[in-house]
Amino acid sequence: MGEAIIAVGCGEAAPGQEVPIAVFLHTGGRPIAGVQVDLAPDRGVYVNARPNGRPDGNVNPELRKESTAFAFQPAGCSGVECTSVRAIVLSMSNLDLIPDGAELFTITLTVDPATPPGVYRIRASNAAAASPEGSALPTIVEDGSIEVVPPPIEVVPSPDDKPISAPEPEPRVRSLRLVHIDSALSVVSSLMGKRQRREFDVFLSYNREDRELVRDIAMKLKDRGVWPWFDQWELQPGRPWQRALEEQIASIKSAAVFVGSSGVGPWQSMEIESHLREFVERDAPVIPVLLGEARKPHLLPLFLKNMTWVDFSSDEYDPIDHLLWGITGERVE
Repeated sequence: MGEAIIAVGCGEAAPGQEVPIAVFLHTGGRPIAGVQVDLAPDRGVYVNARPNGRPDGNVNPELRKESTAFAFQPAGCSGVECTSVRAIVLSMSNLDLIPDGAELFTITLTVDPATPPGVYRIRASNAAAASPEGSALPTIVEDGSIEVVPPPIEVVPSPDDKPISAPEPEPRVRSLRLVHIDSALSVVSSLMGKRQRREFDVFLSYNREDRELVRDIAMKLKDRGVWPWFDQWELQPGRPWQRALEEQIASIKSAAVFVGSSGVGPWQSMEIESHLREFVERDAPVIPVLLGEARKPHLLPLFLKNMTWVDFSSDEYDPIDHLLWGITGERVE
């Protein structure tokens, strides 16, 4: 068997234009169910951001890898501080192998209006491929590029004009590089292993009004190798949710209770509060989390009132890093 190859495609755009870039997988005959890769375009080209602040990436729907996530790097960056994008393509419910030669995803880039014509590389790094069991596999990356061309000039031809042959385009930049992977640091292999073992790091309890905020936090946790139990990802339609939760709750390592501007959520019900008490009784972390303009409510169960909070409106620390500390017990420096 050969190494897996994650290959970044090429594109062409004028200054100020957008261009989608496709990324492909060549398996080398290896059984691959999930991959990760970082992409960093040269200065003058940048990755588009969606209204929610996340990169404008789209997984190939034919792969059915619904847990795919895209995140700007380094973690916690914003604006020009973001130098690359991390893509993690995987599913926690579908362990089907990714076909050889498959398009993994597309990412939309924009050429800055001031960028001069030329060839700009899209560098791939921090790549990993994982088997359905979570084993890390050796991976080669192939860089891509964008050719920035001058803006088109509209010319009205005269009847006497003779056709001019277009010059041969310069070859676009490509390079193959071996990426050395420490399996202990591979986010995708870690998540695939947890999927195989049904091993959740944290149970997320929240008010339905805050669902989108909590979903975004859940995605950021996955970006950092933490697998959350998020009801929309784990509750199968047509099954009683209480039974599905009871099957998992005893083995989940921690819980995060989110309180937003709409107040406390459904964990106040007898069933959810009972489950949270289970975490406390087995000395597992239960982390209250404030969202946005929320204020610490007085209606919290007594067993939560003395817990240390994570405040997402705080500017004294990175809230995701602080939440990770509570979940894993390891402080993020």
